[in-house]
Amino acid sequence: MVSVMGFVLDPKAEMTLQSSSPNQANDNNDAGHLAGKRHERSTEECRDPEDDELEAMLSTLTGNPGISSETIGETYSADSGECNTVREAEVQPGAPVNLRASCPWTMKFTCNKNRYPSKIHYAECACTDCNGGQGSCKPITQPQSVLYKTQGVDGVYQYTLSTVDVNVACVCSRSSTS
Repeated sequence: MVSVMGFVLDPKAEMTLQSSSPNQANDNNDAGHLAGKRHERSTEECRDPEDDELEAMLSTLTGNPGISSETIGETYSADSGECNTVREAEVQPGAPVNLRASCPWTMKFTCNKNRYPSKIHYAECACTDCNGGQGSCKPITQPQSVLYKTQGVDGVYQYTLSTVDVNVACVCSRSSTS
């Protein structure tokens, strides 16, 4: 078992909060001692950790201190509406990049109450063909670290680190010719 920022990580990447306060200090002896006395409880008796606790857990496990539920996937949120083929001369210089691209996209989101962050934004291609008709629109995916809620231990839900592929934009893809 490894103790990181008040979380106990077991070899299966499951973790639980050591205390009800993320500011309470932990030493390695306490971490091992408490881990040996884990008691599963029904999920009705367990509490969800606070968002800042989950954010700290995810940041620590991924090594990305800037990660937060507010910043995941929200770079471009303008809705381009229906697919319109736009000539380059008609694109406004100040328009969001998702509308100026050769394959415009819209941002949508998915919610899952058993995942942190529960809300993840993703790009959906607005067109099947590229503006100008020279290829087809394909999404670009990026792996995103998330935490999934598992069982409750000592009154707190445990979370497992996982990775999901998230569409972040759309690009024009031309098929290769032989």
